[in-house]
Amino acid sequence: MKAVTVPADTRVRVTKDTMPLEIKLKVGARIVVTRNLDISRGLVNGALGAVMAIQDAVVRVRIDGKEEDDFIQRSKQRAEAVDGGGEVWIYQFPLALAWGVTVHRVQGMTLERAHFNLTDRFFAAGQAYVALSRVRRREDLHLLAFSTSAIKIDQEVLRRFGGLPVGGEEWQLPPQTTAPLPTIISAV
Repeated sequence: MKAVTVPADTRVRVTKDTMPLEIKLKVGARIVVTRNLDISRGLVNGALGAVMAIQDAVVRVRIDGKEEDDFIQRSKQRAEAVDGGGEVWIYQFPLALAWGVTVHRVQGMTLERAHFNLTDRFFAAGQAYVALSRVRRREDLHLLAFSTSAIKIDQEVLRRFGGLPVGGEEWQLPPQTTAPLPTIISAV
């Protein structure tokens, strides 16, 4: 395929899967990897980390829980020009800012620590559970805001399991700390 220079003002049809045309990063910024790059090294879609350095064509990042840095290069993605100009390619770092992320984004992740806004914006049964179960230890869980309306239980689950005895220790929230905010998680 022959490379063609596309005018800078070409409009691209953007979908939820299209990489952004511009990313503003700086050293220390919290990021999330937006594509599977190297599964063996933990560079997978959803991996959280921080920008350590920015060089010409590479962003050096440290993924949470790792001791060594990784180097992220631009990825290319096919997109469609809006004005009938055919196909264009977007070259962009597969990263997004992640100072705050949604419950949907962290589902399935284990976080070192998290600060939550558990408010009435939680709308689905089990959503609060998903948020609260992202950390290994309750000391790593910090509630910034809480509303009982965030706790929603599926009525079928309640009907089936509501009569079961609850075992284990009494679960209480740890006292608030003034640790820096690593990741704030909210419903929307």
